[in-house]
Amino acid sequence: LAARAMLFRRYVRAGLAGAGGGGAAYDAVFLPEWGGLAALLPKGAPLVTNLATGIRLGEWIAGRQARDFPLALRPGRVLQDVLETRQIRRSRGLVPISRAVLAWNEQHVAPLPPATVVRNCVDLPRVARDAAEAPLPDGWPGDAGAGGADRGGGRSAVRRSAGGEGDAGAAGGDRGGGRAGGGGGAPVVLFVGRLERRKGVLPAVEAFGAVLQRHPEARLVLAGASGDARFEPTRRELLQRLPGRARERVTFLGHVPGDRLAAAMAQATVVLCPSRWEGFGNVALEAMGAGAPLIVTTGSGYDDFCRDGVNALMVAPDDPAALARSVHRVLAEPGLAAHLKAGAAARLDRFDPDVVAINLAAAVRDLLAADAATAEPSSAPRAPVAPPEPADPREPADLREPVAPPESADPRPPGAPPEPADPPNPRRAAVPQAPISTSTRGSSSSSSPAR
Repeated sequence: LAARAMLFRRYVRAGLAGAGGGGAAYDAVFLPEWGGLAALLPKGAPLVTNLATGIRLGEWIAGRQARDFPLALRPGRVLQDVLETRQIRRSRGLVPISRAVLAWNEQHVAPLPPATVVRNCVDLPRVARDAAEAPLPDGWPGDAGAGGADRGGGRSAVRRSAGGEGDAGAAGGDRGGGRAGGGGGAPVVLFVGRLERRKGVLPAVEAFGAVLQRHPEARLVLAGASGDARFEPTRRELLQRLPGRARERVTFLGHVPGDRLAAAMAQATVVLCPSRWEGFGNVALEAMGAGAPLIVTTGSGYDDFCRDGVNALMVAPDDPAALARSVHRVLAEPGLAAHLKAGAAARLDRFDPDVVAINLAAAVRDLLAADAATAEPSSAPRAPVAPPEPADPREPADLREPVAPPESADPRPPGAPPEPADPPNPRRAAVPQAPISTSTRGSSSSSSPAR
C-alpha cells in the first residue's frame, strides 16, 4: 500500500512540475479513498476524493474490528485505514456517493474538507437490453415464473460448492409460463448480493420462512457468492434457519455475471436488497432498470433514490418480519408490482452516465475553485459548502446539490433538500462542454468517469 502511494506521488508530482517544461499539469486528481492511493500527494495537489466505502466503513457495516483478523493481517488493515484517512483529510474537496456516506464520514473521520454529493450512475440501456435478451443463470428453478419467452434450459437442480455443500432447489426444464399473478409458475423471491450479514442474507432467509406460510409455492433464489467462512454463514447454515421442507424451495446460484443477473431480476417476482447499510446501492438501480419490483432497507444510501410505496418498498434493516410482510404485499397485491415499476421508470434517466458525468465534473470544478478562493491554511478545517433550503423530507434529492456536514451524530441522512432540475439527458440533446477536463492540460480529450 505504501509503495503504491509513493509511486502515485512521484507520478503526480512529475505532472505538476512539468507544466512549463513540456510536461502535463493536472486540472484535478480524482480517485476514491479505497487503499489511500493519494495519501502521500503534495499538499498543493488539486486532489478531490470520491467517498464511497473505505475499509473503516466496510468493517463498521460488517461489525468487525482489526482484532478479529489473524495477527499477520492486522498491520496491513491498520495501514490502509491510516492512508485512507490521510487522503480524505488532505483533499481539497470530497464527492461522496450519497448523503449517508457523507454523514458517516463526518461522524467517524472528521474534520472533513467541503463536500458535494453526486449520485452514482448505471448503464441502464445495457441493463434493459440484458434483461430482455440475456439467458437466465445456470441453476434457475425450472418451475419458477417467467416474464416472457423460453430462455432455454438450465443445469441440474442440486449443484455442489467447492466445500461440498448441496444447493437445494429445482432447475432446468421449461422456462415458459409467467410470474405469479401474471400466469402460471412459482413466484420467485430473488436475493441479490454476497451471502454476508452486511448484505442482509440472514433476514432474507428468515423472512422467506414466513413467506412460505402464506405462499407455499414460492421460491427463494440467492444470487451472490459466499462470504468469508470465518465470519459469514455458509450455505448449509443458511438452510438450517428454515424448516426441512422449506429448504427444498431455496436455490443458490453463486456469483452471476451482470448480463444474466439482469435477466434474473427481470424474471423474478420481487427483488430483495435488504442490506444493513449501503453506501449507495447500484444493484437496486439495476433492478429498477430491469423492471423488477424492489424491496430495500432504510437508513443508508438507498434513501437517496428510493421512496417507500413509490418506486420501492422500504423496511428497517435486520427486520425479517417487516421484510416478510413487504414480500407478501408484492405477491398478494396484483397492482403493486406494476405501480412500483412505473414509479421507478419515471426517474431512471437522472442516473444516466452522461448526465452524472456533467454533474461530477461541475462538482469537482466548484470544489477546487472554492478552495482556491478561500486559500485557508491546509491545517485548518475548511468551511463546508452552504446547504440548500430544507424541503419536503419525503422527496429524494438530486444528489448534485452541495451538502453541509450534519450536526447530528446519527449516520442516517437528514431530511432531503429540494430537488433541482436535472441537466438535459445527452441521449436526447447535445452534450454540453464538460466544465473541467479530467485528463491533463494540453490534451484534446476529457474522460467521463465510470462510477
